[in-house]
Amino acid sequence: MENSCKNNELEKYREAIEQYAKERKNSLILNGGNEHALIILENIFKNAEKKIRIAAEQLYNDEVVNTPCYIDSMRKFLNRDKTELCIIIAKKPPKDVCKKENSFYHMLYKHSAYKENRIKIKAEGKFKVKGSDNSVNFCTGDDSMYRFEYSVEKRKALVNFNDKTRTEQLNNLFDKNFNELLNDDKLLDLALFCE
Repeated sequence: MENSCKNNELEKYREAIEQYAKERKNSLILNGGNEHALIILENIFKNAEKKIRIAAEQLYNDEVVNTPCYIDSMRKFLNRDKTELCIIIAKKPPKDVCKKENSFYHMLYKHSAYKENRIKIKAEGKFKVKGSDNSVNFCTGDDSMYRFEYSVEKRKALVNFNDKTRTEQLNNLFDKNFNELLNDDKLLDLALFCE
């Protein structure tokens, strides 16, 4: 009985998030846990039209990133013309993870957008809470959607599908750091990891 209640609650959460994303509601949403993270990110990927930025400690966990839902929704985003994905990661992924055919990095490497230079990944970048050693992860979609993960271990995050002010702040922070990681050794060549 407990499992069906949890599934019912998760389905209601999914329906609400899909509606918020579709209608671009300017409402602060709390996100807690892997399932919520997947639903939120899937909807950011689904509703972004031009550019997704991801800043993360790492992007190779099996709880969220290397799931069919995450990979398929990102693939659909990249399948659209003129879309762009920019990623800053603190840790380079292990080669054995990238070589797995069901990994996020393997999908990126095999996607035509990678060869078209619409996917850019830079390593050894880190975002921290001011005055703290705690890392934060975030993802933005275009100029109005964001998911800001303030507790990486518990996947607790704040989300909004129509907050241009906060999204602009995150995009500016991301772009500043992305541009500062200019050295070629910071640009991640997926061929070195996925072949």
